[in-house]
Amino acid sequence: MIRKFLPKSGFARNVLTLFTGSTIAQAIPVLISPILTRIFPVADFATLTVVTTLISLLGVIVCGRYEIAIGLPADEKEAKQLVYLAITISFIVSAVAMLAVLIFNNSLAELLDNKAAAPYILLVPFTALAYGLNQALTYWNIRRRNYALMSTSRVGQSITNSGTSLALGYSAVNFNGLVVGNIAGNIAA
Repeated sequence: MIRKFLPKSGFARNVLTLFTGSTIAQAIPVLISPILTRIFPVADFATLTVVTTLISLLGVIVCGRYEIAIGLPADEKEAKQLVYLAITISFIVSAVAMLAVLIFNNSLAELLDNKAAAPYILLVPFTALAYGLNQALTYWNIRRRNYALMSTSRVGQSITNSGTSLALGYSAVNFNGLVVGNIAGNIAA
């Protein structure tokens, strides 16, 4: 019965697929945020903000922006080479970032006025690598029109992020579950 209400055209179906996945992926954190704000102290959210900001800053350059060009070539072989190039650059940028973080970790935490973030800053290059790989593969999937896979990836990322944060919040471990959940979500994507 539901099938008669679904769009018939491929474009409309693809838009609906991406819209549904994005909506579910965004609804999950919104629904559990009241629980997370009761479990975690404000300082943990501050540390999460520092770490996600660093991941976002590194994420802008991690693929060298070559992932955007993946959809352009008419030849499939050239597009694959761009995917490989973006992935290779992601590894190189992440390795350089890891070296910088190993040297300047505590200084960076002090500069950002959050010394509690120092151990989590060490995880930023790994997360940026996962982010870069995800970006390259997302653009490859756009080229291949694998919209259902992209939606599944977004929902999986959101579930992993939220589920890990909740589980660690209720466990007896002594580290920031919000940061670990965010990192686990990026890796899962």
